[in-house]
Amino acid sequence: MRMSIRAWAAAVVFSAACVMGAETLVKDVSVRVLDQFGTDATDVLSFCSVQPGAELSQEALSKDVRALLDTGRYGYAGVELEKVEGGVRVVYVVKRRYRFQEPLAIKGAEYLSERKIRKLSELKSGDYIDEPVLSSKVSKIRDEYVKKFFPNIKIGAEIQPIPNSAGAANVIFTVEEGERAKVRKYRFTGNVSIPDKELRSSFGQRPWYDPRGWFTDTPVSAQDLEDARQMAEDVYKNAGYLDARVAAPVMEKVGKEKVDVVFGVTEGDQYTVDSTAIRGVKLFPEREVLASGERLKVDAVAGQQTIDDAAKDIRDYYGSRGYVDTAVRAVKDTVPGKPGRMAITYDVREGELVYIRNIVIRGNNKTKDKVIRREV
Repeated sequence: MRMSIRAWAAAVVFSAACVMGAETLVKDVSVRVLDQFGTDATDVLSFCSVQPGAELSQEALSKDVRALLDTGRYGYAGVELEKVEGGVRVVYVVKRRYRFQEPLAIKGAEYLSERKIRKLSELKSGDYIDEPVLSSKVSKIRDEYVKKFFPNIKIGAEIQPIPNSAGAANVIFTVEEGERAKVRKYRFTGNVSIPDKELRSSFGQRPWYDPRGWFTDTPVSAQDLEDARQMAEDVYKNAGYLDARVAAPVMEKVGKEKVDVVFGVTEGDQYTVDSTAIRGVKLFPEREVLASGERLKVDAVAGQQTIDDAAKDIRDYYGSRGYVDTAVRAVKDTVPGKPGRMAITYDVREGELVYIRNIVIRGNNKTKDKVIRREV
């Protein structure tokens, strides 16, 4: 019988102990390594407290795994329990990180010097490394390139183990800088109903006559562009264009190191509310519950934010009466034969009535509990 756990799932160990007996005895403690260059078992066990002859302890196993991870030497540390005669064998499972050996090799970098990249990486001989560690280093270098207006920067990291070195490794960073590109303007195509200015303002782009935008060049990352695309699309949906789509942007060169970011828009129909209804209500009168979401009125624009706010109003109706875990989902259906009309149905899953037994207040060093409770 063998079970694996991680540091954050130590409850599994406790469950295993319950299965094996209320007082499970540790008969043996050993180490298993997952890396190819091996690990000294004595070195691993020097950080572990569980000993043969002791009772199996959830708390002790969790602390041991955490102690191993806190050393920085291991990319993975866990525990396996093996049932043996008279108790269990505790097996610490580890995967050791490589030790970085200078120099850091860099390929493809032109705009940033190799010296600058090495400084940003903060890698020194003897540092423990693995893929997650290098990923964080690469992220810092990538951010520096984005600040210098390289939106398409790509950086790869490769670990090259050094033969017969007991875990030492070289590292190679491969850089694909792409073209340097400062954004001159954000433009939209296909937007008949909502002007560029309104769409740009949704993600913080100021018009040319606003002096706050005269003296800054804002670097643009792929995530920035996705956020901008989503916010522009939300403008349409909140204006009732529920089928609107704003496509991923295209970069158009407009000069040396200058680009326009162009978003293509498919607007679709603007919807108004044809009817509202509610289902799943059992505890209160349907008409009263539906009225709590009255901000969404028949013939009003069916904006997504208004629809969501009305659903929240219905949840608040239940929450104010003690049904705090009630869920409300707005279902949108087009109306056959009525283009641009939308029927909204609120699907309610009623929660259970919750009573407050105690209110615990912490961190109030000056104000008394009773004063805070009076304001709750």
